[in-house]
Amino acid sequence: MDGLFLGFIARELNAVLTGARVEKVQQPERDEVHILFRGACGPRRLLLSASAGCARIHLTETVKQAPMEPPMFCMVLRKHIGGARVLGVRQVGGDRILEVEFETMEEMGDLTKKTLVCEFMGRHSNLILVGPTGKIIDSARHVTE
Repeated sequence: MDGLFLGFIARELNAVLTGARVEKVQQPERDEVHILFRGACGPRRLLLSASAGCARIHLTETVKQAPMEPPMFCMVLRKHIGGARVLGVRQVGGDRILEVEFETMEEMGDLTKKTLVCEFMGRHSNLILVGPTGKIIDSARHVTE
């Protein structure tokens, strides 16, 4: 997947997902997250994969069985973007990085923005949840110095 192709995907996902709400988050595999959205165009399932061999993002109809106990990254996503509304999907520059921006409620009831940064860089691919100040909350793959 190159930057040009990812730009087309970003525009398509932005048109379909903007305004939709997160209904369910699942992580059937270590590097794969499924997010079910409910919006004006009905339910949509977004597949985000940070797999080294096949990093990708697309809408899918395929339902995979989730593990009995969800991984930590899945629980963090459920906590921070569960019930959130999608503000937009955009590509960063012309690079292989996509940002999905959410508007969600904090514990105190204040509206805040969270961003799911999807890096599609082959074996260096990652999914990173970022807070409103740009601080990393968690990621699918933890990278050390």
